Amino acid sequence: ERGFPVWTKYIPKIILAILISVFDDIYYCLAVWLNNKENYELETTHENNLILKLILVQFMNSFLSLFYIAFYIGDMDKLREVFLSHIPYL
Repeated sequence: ERGFPVWTKYIPKIILAILISVFDDIYYCLAVWLNNKENYELETTHENNLILKLILVQFMNSFLSLFYIAFYIGDMDKLREVFLSHIPYL
C-alpha cells in the first residue's frame, strides 16, 4: 500500500508493545514509591494498598489507548485493530 513494504504496518504495534512494557516498569516503581511514602499502621494495609495501586496503573497503562480510540477518536476500525494487538496482555 502506498509504496511501503508490507512489514511496516507492524512497526506501530511493536512500538506500542515495547512502550507498554517500559511504562509498566516505570509505573510499578512509581506505585511502590508512593505506597512506601504513605504511613500505614499495619503491614496488611500497606500490602493491600500497594496491590490496588499496581492494578490501577497496570490497567491504565494497558488499556488507556483503547478508551482514547473508542471514546475520543470514535474510530471503531482502529479500535478493533488496536484491541487485537492487546490480546496477548489479556
